Amino acid sequence: MADSKRTSIKQLLREGRALPQALVQGWVRTRRDSKGGFSFIEINDGSCLKNLQVIADHSLASFQEQKDKISTGSCIQVVGELVESEIIPVHEGAPALHYAQQCFEGLKAQTAPDGRVLL
Repeated sequence: MADSKRTSIKQLLREGRALPQALVQGWVRTRRDSKGGFSFIEINDGSCLKNLQVIADHSLASFQEQKDKISTGSCIQVVGELVESEIIPVHEGAPALHYAQQCFEGLKAQTAPDGRVLL
């Protein structure tokens, strides 16, 4: 990777094409770990307001070595294949579904002494 140059997120998004290999450096905005063995990491390099989503496979040795250090605000360097996201059609009822999901995620559950689940 010594001969690769960093590419800004703004440039990658402007070009809008897949690349077999890209080097991006930036700050972690969010990280969400999946039970499926990978993490979604949103990074931003300050070149534009949009973030770049990185999908990090937990089986990668480099991820395993650094996983405890990757959190919001961390500075990271990512090398990998750049692929275009699929366009997913969204039904006009989706905002209601999203609102319901937010309400559900906000619920707190606890177990009563008799074993019942209380919301």
